[in-house]
Amino acid sequence: MISKMFRETKLAINPGMEYSGLWFSIFIGWLIKRTVIRYGGLKMYRSARNIFLGMILGESIVAIPWAVVGFVTGRGYNFFTL
Repeated sequence: MISKMFRETKLAINPGMEYSGLWFSIFIGWLIKRTVIRYGGLKMYRSARNIFLGMILGESIVAIPWAVVGFVTGRGYNFFTL
């Protein structure tokens, strides 16, 4: 049953080779969400969601200027490392 769940999840997020490096990160996020909901309930999920959204926002705030620098100069931050 678990291997079927992993296969279906990977197929849902892997429509092509460009996403082949992202499926494990998405799986880890799903696993953390499931664990938080199971052991902490909806209240803990809602507070943990803010923490993880803050991490994503922080990464984006750092990555976007460096992506622009990289586009202009040919060097810089690799936002997508596929």
